Amino acid sequence: MVESIIALGGNIGDVRQTFSTAIERLDGAPGTRVVRRSSLYDTTPVGSAAGERYLNAAVCIETEFQPDRLLFVLQAIEESLGRHRTYHWAPRTLDLDLISYGERHVLERNLIVPHPAMWYRRFVLNPVYEIAPDCYHPLLNLTCRDLLFDLHRRPVEIFLNCPADLASTIKSHIGWRFSGNSVAISYKTSDAFIIFSTDISNNPRSVLLPEQQPEQFVVQVLTGILDEPQIVGYL
Repeated sequence: MVESIIALGGNIGDVRQTFSTAIERLDGAPGTRVVRRSSLYDTTPVGSAAGERYLNAAVCIETEFQPDRLLFVLQAIEESLGRHRTYHWAPRTLDLDLISYGERHVLERNLIVPHPAMWYRRFVLNPVYEIAPDCYHPLLNLTCRDLLFDLHRRPVEIFLNCPADLASTIKSHIGWRFSGNSVAISYKTSDAFIIFSTDISNNPRSVLLPEQQPEQFVVQVLTGILDEPQIVGYL
C-alpha cells in the first residue's frame, strides 16, 4: 500500500460535517484506509470570487489504488457531497486534492502529483505538516517541514520573469494589496522564494503566469503564502 496525503477544503454549508462524511467514505473505499487526520483550520479565501472564509484539513491514507484511480474516487466523493464545478476559485462544498502519492512524481494529462501549488499554500501545508511533517516533495527535494519554514520567512522574495510593463503592473498591485515588509522584489532567481514567469520553466519554484489577469493571479498566490491559518476544531 502507498501512503498518500489528501487535502480538504470548503466554505459552503456544514463544512465540518461534510469533511467527516468525506473521510468516512474515503476510509470505506476498497483497499484504502485513513491513518491520520489533521485539525480543522480557518483560512483566508483565495481569489476575488472565492466567497466566505474556508475550512481546511488534511488526511493521510494508505491505499492500493494507483494515482489515476484514486483521483477518480476523490472526485466521486466530491460530487456525492454536492460539489459543482463552475469557475476557478468558486465557493465550494468540498474540495479533495491529491497532494502526494508516496514520493512519486506523477505527470499525466489530468493529474500532477505532488500537487503543483502545494508548496506555496499555507492552507495546504499547515494541516499537512500536522500529520506528515516529513512528507517529501521530490521536485524541490524538501520536506513539508522545510517548505513551511520557508513560508514563514519575511519578506517573501519574488522574481518577475516577464515584460517590463507587466512587471510594473504587478508591482503596483502588490504595493496596494500588501504591506511593504511582507513582499519584496528580488533581482536574482537564486534569491527568490517564488518566480512568476510568462515562459514555461524547468525551475520547480517557477509559476506560470496566466494570460488573463496575471496581476490578480500574483495577488492570489501571495495571499495563500501570507495567510496565517488558525486551528478552530478537530475531525
